[in-house]
Amino acid sequence: MREFNLERGVRQGDLLSPFLFLSAAEGLNALNKSAVRNGLFSGVEVNYHKSNLFGVGVDKGEVESMANSFGFNVGSLPFIYLGLPVGANMKKLDSWKPVINKFEKRLSDWRARSVSFGGRLTLVKSVLNSLPLYYFSLFRAPPCVLKKLESVRRSFFGAGRVQQQQQQNTIPHE
Repeated sequence: MREFNLERGVRQGDLLSPFLFLSAAEGLNALNKSAVRNGLFSGVEVNYHKSNLFGVGVDKGEVESMANSFGFNVGSLPFIYLGLPVGANMKKLDSWKPVINKFEKRLSDWRARSVSFGGRLTLVKSVLNSLPLYYFSLFRAPPCVLKKLESVRRSFFGAGRVQQQQQQNTIPHE
C-alpha cells in the first residue's frame, strides 16, 4: 500500500518539500557518520574565509554571535551561488539583470565585428538561446524579462540591417 501519490511529482512550495529535504539530509548524515566510523573520512576542512552564516527568521544579533563563535562571516540575502541569485525575488526585472547584461554584452562584442545575417542568425540560435537556460532551469521568467530578451535579439538583427545598408551606401559608384 502506497502512502503518497507520486504521479505529479513535488513542486516548488509544496508542503512535502521540506520533509523530503530533511529526509535526504538525514540519510546523507547517516552515510557520512558510517564513512567516518569505517575510516573512509578522516575529517572535513572548512574554509572560514569563504563561508557565511545566514539566519532566516532569526535575530540579526544572534546570527552575528554565532558567526563570530565559529569564525564565519555573516551573509545576507540575496547572494550569488554558482552564478545564480539565492533569495532574490525572481519575479522582478532587476533580478534578471545579469542575464540581460550578458545578452547585451555578447551582442555588442559581435556588432563590432560586422557579422553577416547568416552569422547573426547562427549566433542567436546557438549562443544567445543557451545563455539564459541556466536561469530558466531553476526560475520561471516573468513576461517582462522574456519581452526584454526578445527586444535585445530584435535590435541585434535590426542593427545588422542598418549596418548593411550603410555599407551599401558608402560603396563608390563608377
